[in-house]
Formats: sequence, C-alpha cells, structure tokens
Amino acid sequence: TATVLIFQRVTGAAISAHAVERSRTFLDYSRDVQVLSRLLNYATALGEIAKQPVLGAGQGATVTSYSFNPDTDRFETWTAWTLDSLYLTLWLKLGLAGLVLFPWLCFRVVQAGVRVFHRSRDPSERAFAAAAVATLVGMALLGISDGSMVNGRFAALFAVLFGLIMLMDA
Repeated sequence: TATVLIFQRVTGAAISAHAVERSRTFLDYSRDVQVLSRLLNYATALGEIAKQPVLGAGQGATVTSYSFNPDTDRFETWTAWTLDSLYLTLWLKLGLAGLVLFPWLCFRVVQAGVRVFHRSRDPSERAFAAAAVATLVGMALLGISDGSMVNGRFAALFAVLFGLIMLMDA
C-alpha cells in the first residue's frame, strides 16, 4: 500500500481513485458492464461445460455469448476460443481431468523450484528458482480472472519455464 501511495504521489497517477471505483463493483455489480459481460460469458461457458464436464469439449471448442464492446459502447455477439478465466477455459476444453491436472502440475513445478532454491549455492540459480516460483504463483492467481496462460505464446513460455525448473531440480 505504501509503495502504491508513494508511486501515486510521485507520478500523479489516480490509482486509489481507480481502486475505489472498482471496489464499488463489489457492492453493486450491475453498475459495471464489464462485470456483467463476464458473468454472461461465464454462464454460457458453464452451459457448454455441463454437456461434457469430465473430458471437456476439446481444444477447438468455442463459446458464443454476449460481450460488451467498449468501442461501440454496446453488447454484441462474440465467439471466442478462450475465456477470461484460465480455470473455466481449462474446464471447458479439458474437462475435470485438465482442471485437476493443471494445478497438480503447477504444484509439482513450485515444489521443484523451492527444492532448487534450497539446494543450490549459486546465487543466479537461486534467483532464477525464486523468480520462476513467484511468476508461476502470480500467474496462477491471475488465472482466476485472466486466461492469458492459455495463449500460445504464454503457454510456450511457461512450458519452457516448467522444463527449466524440472531440469535444474534433476
């Protein structure tokens, strides 16, 4: 909080005003069209998930729903291959099997990263392991409201990161 307030004071950014405005969404979500758009997408995705909940609909699955377009300032029909939630996207495409295996994989990589951090004497290896664990934990939390880990570029980046950590642990 102190860092944000200092940054805001130095740069003049309106971070606290933005945070207050966003926090009002918790009190009355109907005021925020972006939240309503997400809720519509989530409801549509859950309907699709209900059709094949265990094994999912596959990598080519798409969801067609209403979404708010800020450029035209109205709701439009939108077809997307991913959602803004990593975990709903995993459930849609890979079913419960993928939804369970992904956190297990992340947990195993975090375990390996922590082992590398504790076993290594090399400061660069320790720094890499700590950064990899912090990045993975941050992205896993961000995945609640963002599906960017599903994107091809990010998926490749995380696959390399996972592989490097596992290689260092071996």
